Formats: sequence, structure tokens, C-alpha cells
Amino acid sequence: SPTSTSVTINTIKWQLTPTNAVTYQLYLLEDSQADDQRSESDIIFDSGSAQASGSIYIQVAGGSTAKLPIQAKLATAGTIWYLVDWSAAPGDTTGYVKVFGEVLG
Repeated sequence: SPTSTSVTINTIKWQLTPTNAVTYQLYLLEDSQADDQRSESDIIFDSGSAQASGSIYIQVAGGSTAKLPIQAKLATAGTIWYLVDWSAAPGDTTGYVKVFGEVLG
């Protein structure tokens, strides 16, 4: 919902395909900050390092290292920010990030 700030995230699907052969780490954030330490405090999801170019990833609730579900308090209603940490210069990148869950308020 574009007016919600309190959500539970149950599933995340993503695929990023840079033109250069590099790996990456995807972060989802509650807010966008210019300060690294403040950005780190806003992380609600961390994909883990060395995500492969062009691979399709799906993170769901449960699993041996459960990352989901997670509750988030969004700073801007209806907006989940993302950050990609590349292992080297990615070049032009296509892809998507889809987030599924429930509105809490």
C-alpha cells in the first residue's frame, strides 16, 4: 500500500544482471541516509555476499538461516530503499527486486 509505513516482509525475489561479470550484495533499507552508519542501522534485509550476475533469487520465510519474515518501519510511506554493493564496476545493469508481505499499519 502506498500509504503504509509498518509492514511485514514475507518473500523477496530479485535478479540483477550487470554488463560486466561481477558479483554483488543486495540490501533493503527502511530509509535512505547519506551517512554509512545510519544506513547500516536501517538494513532490513541482506542477501549475503557473492550473488551471481543473472541468477534468480527467492528468499522466503523459514529455512535453515531464517531471514524472513521481518517487520519494518518505513521512513517514507510505501517506499523500501535498496543498496547494491558491487565487487567491481558493474556497467549497465538490468533486473528487478520484488517484495511481498503484509501491511501492519
